[in-house]
Amino acid sequence: LVCRITSKIDDSNQDVLLDDWEKSGLKLASVVRVHKMATLEKELVEAQIGKVSETVKLRIKTILGDLTNKN
Repeated sequence: LVCRITSKIDDSNQDVLLDDWEKSGLKLASVVRVHKMATLEKELVEAQIGKVSETVKLRIKTILGDLTNKN
């Protein structure tokens, strides 16, 4: 399960701002677009370019819970 990460920052309740984007291995300030998810075969992942913090993971889980509870 993957979420889109983008440098196009909008004011959305389903985006998580990556405050530590440089530390995460990204080149630009970015957000995790939680409502834009996809499933992917593990073999299709060619490389890992960075990692998000535990704080960001918790924010993502909170938004996922909110989205799940709405449906």
